[in-house]
Amino acid sequence: MPVFILPCRLVVGSGRFGRKTNPDRPMLTPTFLNGNLEETIYMQQSEGFIILSQEQKVCKLNRSIYGLKQASRSWNIRFDTAIKSYGFDQIVDEPYVCKRIINNSVAFLVVYVDDILLIGNDISLLTNIKQWLAAQFQMKDLGEAQFVLDI
Repeated sequence: MPVFILPCRLVVGSGRFGRKTNPDRPMLTPTFLNGNLEETIYMQQSEGFIILSQEQKVCKLNRSIYGLKQASRSWNIRFDTAIKSYGFDQIVDEPYVCKRIINNSVAFLVVYVDDILLIGNDISLLTNIKQWLAAQFQMKDLGEAQFVLDI
């Protein structure tokens, strides 16, 4: 389960990179359905979805689903490839925190399982990132984060 550690939370959350905006929370829904499979996988028909008189048939998976051993890996590979192609760089000590800098504008994308915290100093940049994310993945925009919990 991807998590990021406290020192990074303090830096990202403090707004030390300029004029602070409230963090937005685009949520990818559902995460594991956004992953692509690298191999052919078959599964038994799910209880409640069994086709009568064809109980012995199996289903070929077209996409990753929750519960597969490969699900989180395939999702992480797809997400990582996509955000790097859009110009985000991973922070070396925090693989689940990415930054994108364009001139004086900066955006941080903090990933926690299927939730994203998007923080930056330029609202138009954040809007463009959210639009790009929506074009790449099934997602729901939860709007501004009212608070961020810390452990």
